[in-house]
Amino acid sequence: MGDPANPDRVVYMNNCTFDLLGDGVAGHGNLNAGIVGGFNNLNGFPYRDDNGYSFGLGVSPYTRLASTKIFANSGFYDIAACGNTDEGVIGASYAMGATFTTNSWGAPVGGRYDVSAQIYDAFTRDAAPLTVGNQEMLHIFAAGNDGPSQGSIRSPGTAKNVLTVGASENVRDNGIADGCNTVDSNNANDMTDFSSRGPTTDGRTKPEIVAPGAHIQGPSSQPEFSGGGVCGAASNNFGSPGDDALYPAGQTLYTWSSGTSHATPAVAGAASLVYEYYGRVLNPGQLPSPAMLKALLLNSPRYMAGEFTNDTLAQCEPGLGPHRHGGTL
Repeated sequence: MGDPANPDRVVYMNNCTFDLLGDGVAGHGNLNAGIVGGFNNLNGFPYRDDNGYSFGLGVSPYTRLASTKIFANSGFYDIAACGNTDEGVIGASYAMGATFTTNSWGAPVGGRYDVSAQIYDAFTRDAAPLTVGNQEMLHIFAAGNDGPSQGSIRSPGTAKNVLTVGASENVRDNGIADGCNTVDSNNANDMTDFSSRGPTTDGRTKPEIVAPGAHIQGPSSQPEFSGGGVCGAASNNFGSPGDDALYPAGQTLYTWSSGTSHATPAVAGAASLVYEYYGRVLNPGQLPSPAMLKALLLNSPRYMAGEFTNDTLAQCEPGLGPHRHGGTL
């Protein structure tokens, strides 16, 4: 991730679909990977804006990345090459050395605890049941974009042991709507209206944490970016070529989009930093368990008022607030 002329840090690409290749051109996964760990040390247009903000810099710019393709190029969910099971998808990631996963997908279940949620709960504790001991692995999931209705969390984000992420607004007061009809986003302390809300049907608070998810900028797929997986500009027709999905205008490196899909990798990037800090500084030589990593991340947020509500407590609407690095440790 970063300068196309330089080697990247993508350790592996796992293809669970029947597509010939494990990559894609729609841009959804590439943007999210950039949010986790994109790198940029270049100046000037198009790499930075007038205020010096780096368009391509991720939350954890030195982390190692990997990808698992579970949506075919046709757009359909397809995990046939991983045994057609959630267990197969998780096991494939663990076998390749993944420490935790970020998942910008889910099924609309109205906040129910279903079979997929149950599997992700069990495989958080042990991602490789046939191996002696517990092979722990945290899974971070997008809450979904079915808000502002209560009880709209998607599965597997309804699982107890996963970390479920909602979307706050951003600070982009430019009056521009994107291709998903997300209008101006001017207050990072407010929830977006589209972010799925809890509680789950069994009464648990979800999402546990939020991050900015409106008008999020990051790298586009290169070189055949179609724009079909991102919001892009208001005129985006979600088909090739991806010209209308690029932002800002006049370049081909960066796109933007809105959704809990793009809040989730920001929290995953923070998890990467916390994981590294824990093993090097807090408890040298030790690795944080999923429960510890989740607890550390949830040590940082503040309560926030969700859009369409005056409630500032973590009840039905907002959950906990945005992650803050400084408050984590």
